[in-house]
Amino acid sequence: PRQLHEGLCRNFVPNTCEILRDLLPGLRYPELTYLQPDHEQVAFFRLAPNSRIQFHQASQNARLTLHLCLHGCGGKSRIQVGDRLLRWQEGRVIAFDDSFLHRVRIDPRRDRWILHVMTAHPGIDTPQKLDEVVSAGRLW
Repeated sequence: PRQLHEGLCRNFVPNTCEILRDLLPGLRYPELTYLQPDHEQVAFFRLAPNSRIQFHQASQNARLTLHLCLHGCGGKSRIQVGDRLLRWQEGRVIAFDDSFLHRVRIDPRRDRWILHVMTAHPGIDTPQKLDEVVSAGRLW
């Protein structure tokens, strides 16, 4: 069954889990079909100073990726999505379609921590919406 990790939620991030439990479509609708194994996910990511993640992309665009910067925002840290350069700001969300090529560069002076959430695209975030899109042949 789809669920957030009970032990991690209870011991480390209970408020985050409580909020996300009601927002992630795959948890609200367990019957919602995922179009790839990691269609929805929640993680805290740390990148060390001067880290680089090279271009990569998802296999389809049926989800959105959300980054909430928690620490180490600003400076020279940035994410490039397609031809757009975006910079994290503490407490602000960056949302992007990770089917576009994207890469990350981290400031050489400090770690960067984010809450990383991947969620179903709002156009197919309920079983009914997904069925309508598939029936109409509009699944992208």
